[in-house]
Amino acid sequence: MLTINKPRTTLLFFVVCCFANIAAALLIHFIGPSASVAIALKDIALFSIIALSLVAFRVNHKDIIYISLIAAYAAVFLIISANNETPPIAALSGLRQIITVFLIISLGALLSSKTKTTQENTIKHILAVGVIIASIGVIERFTHLWSPFIREYFELKNIGVLSIGYPFVLIEPLPVFNEFNGVTGFLRASSTFLDPVNFGHAMVFWFFLSSIMGLKRLKYLFLLSVIISFSKAAIFQLILIALYRSRISFALKISLCLAATVIGLTFIATHAGFDSHFRGLVNSIGSLSVFGKGLGEAGNVSAMYATNDSGIGDSFIGALIGQVGIAGTLIWSILLAYQLKQALTINSTIPLILITQVALGFLSENSFNFLSIMPAAFFCGYIARSKTPIQALNMPSN
Repeated sequence: MLTINKPRTTLLFFVVCCFANIAAALLIHFIGPSASVAIALKDIALFSIIALSLVAFRVNHKDIIYISLIAAYAAVFLIISANNETPPIAALSGLRQIITVFLIISLGALLSSKTKTTQENTIKHILAVGVIIASIGVIERFTHLWSPFIREYFELKNIGVLSIGYPFVLIEPLPVFNEFNGVTGFLRASSTFLDPVNFGHAMVFWFFLSSIMGLKRLKYLFLLSVIISFSKAAIFQLILIALYRSRISFALKISLCLAATVIGLTFIATHAGFDSHFRGLVNSIGSLSVFGKGLGEAGNVSAMYATNDSGIGDSFIGALIGQVGIAGTLIWSILLAYQLKQALTINSTIPLILITQVALGFLSENSFNFLSIMPAAFFCGYIARSKTPIQALNMPSN
């Protein structure tokens, strides 16, 4: 029988996912566009490790049923979308966007363990990756390390790049501090993710994981990383979960959450990019149907690959509704709720990270894509299956 070391396999998965984008950017810079296949490294890792785990481990019958349901869900909407003129790559990208969360949660369950030593080793590996990613993010933010190497990567994705070597998406357009000559705004930390929103949300996960484990010094590193990413969604998410975890009265929690929501929405509404996010959600509601427009026909996937502009972009929930309609969105919600319910019985904070990202997904597509949800989704599956309160594990003091 094939044997797989679960903690090391978890480490491999996290390393590949977290370094895939910068690896692709460097390969494209030094080798050329032919190296663009490296962009799919994280997807290859996800599917490959799931396949190996199904072969190597004694799989719980619940995992088989759940993965079968995901496969059936995917097959139904691929068949429904078959009559569209959408390029196959767009349809597959749309499907990948929708089912990734289920696959990552399933992988977390497959690589879980009920052995305390194995659990501790796994968490140590995950924390180590977080420390490396956060440290690179801080260093890159203040040294502009990636500037000479990432232009070709973003140009290949049809994202405009400034003369300073950074794309528009990595610059916060606030005129408070102009970091570069001739460019309004300042650089946002993105580390190896090359995306400040993904980086910010991932750091929120690592912040609360280190907090749960009582690792105070690491917590401050991850907090700094969230702040310098200047991801409004990630900062808002961190504040909401921190309020939920605080020991203040329930009434005060509600009041502060409402106040934070009003302040956050007021700031976002005046931000340059708000209009596209809000319009994407409104357009998805305006084009409601039972089974949607088809895979690849809504969201940023449509803008990137498909020939028609759906007007539904920059909203994950909008893209979900636009592609699979009311029926597909309802089934998607049930499949996700089933997994989160199991995780919530073990630890409420980690599933809440994913729940808040679903909520933020109404106005942000990047708040619920592969890298932004990967750590929290994996850990939801992991703790749901291991059934061990993670705060009961022994971690080295720092």
